[in-house]
Amino acid sequence: MLVADAILVAQAIHARASAGEATTLRQLHKITQLTQPEALKVVAELERANLLSIEHDVHDALESTVILDDAMRVSLAQIARRNAA
Repeated sequence: MLVADAILVAQAIHARASAGEATTLRQLHKITQLTQPEALKVVAELERANLLSIEHDVHDALESTVILDDAMRVSLAQIARRNAA
């Protein structure tokens, strides 16, 4: 996994969460400009690293919701504040 792709995915999820919107696996490639297989691979690797979790949808796997863990959310919020300054 490219670190840049992981950051891109995490920032996209964080931006949507900050706006009160959930992110599904189906949406990831659209909001990151990665291919769907690339986006899904990044999410799988971030989940294995315990940086996010997936709330599985039993009827449609691509409608499963992706949630950043607390440490990742805090880190991204700090980066956003530094970049805004």
